[in-house]
Parts: sequence; C-alpha cells; structure tokens
Amino acid sequence: VGLLSEVGGKCILCVPFWLPREWEFAMNRRHSPLFLNTGFPLSLDEEFEFSLPEKAQQVSLPGVAENSRPPLKWKSSWTSAGDGKVMARLHVELERGELSVDETPVAQKQLRELLTALAAGATFLVPP
Repeated sequence: VGLLSEVGGKCILCVPFWLPREWEFAMNRRHSPLFLNTGFPLSLDEEFEFSLPEKAQQVSLPGVAENSRPPLKWKSSWTSAGDGKVMARLHVELERGELSVDETPVAQKQLRELLTALAAGATFLVPP
C-alpha cells in the first residue's frame, strides 16, 4: 500500500493527506464529550500535485466531496492541472476542539464521511 497501487490493470493514486492522530480515537463509540486538539480551533489546507506517467489513459478523478456543517467542516477535491498532472486539495475546519455530548456523534459521522472521501483516489490506465 502506498501512493500508487495497481488493481486489475488499473492504477489507483491515493493522496497522503495528514490528519491529527487523535482523530483515530475519536471514531470509537462514546457517550461523553469529545476533546480534539486540546480545545483549540484547527484549520488545515493541504495540496498535492502529481505527475502522471506519459502514457496514462482514461484518467478518472473523484468528484468534489464536502461537508459545510459544523463542527467539522471539510472539502476534498481533485482537478486536472494540465501537462499530465493532477492536483488534490483538502480543506478542514474544526471550530473548537472541545465538543459537547450532543456534538460528538455529529463530529464522528462527519469524520467518517471525510475518511471515506479521502479513500477515493484518481484512477488511470498505463498501456504496456
């Protein structure tokens, strides 16, 4: 598993976006408030540009995925950057790191949706 893997002759390009490690533990079922990033707001803006192989064909980019509702707002997008390049972008906003009991399941759902969106990669074929 890495940035590029091949499945059934199709190449899949995944982006190594960074998310705080403690967010993994936030996914556990809980009935108490959730504390992320020691209570501080967090904003992430990440961007990766990839050069595809010269012979890449049938390039398919994931669509835009986003959540615009608090407490965890995010947007993930892929675009063609011309000259055989593709660009992946991620923007995340966590308004505050201390979430109430009521906000916790909402944030957990939003985090699951974010992780699902980030798992979608660009695909392409490279003829022999």
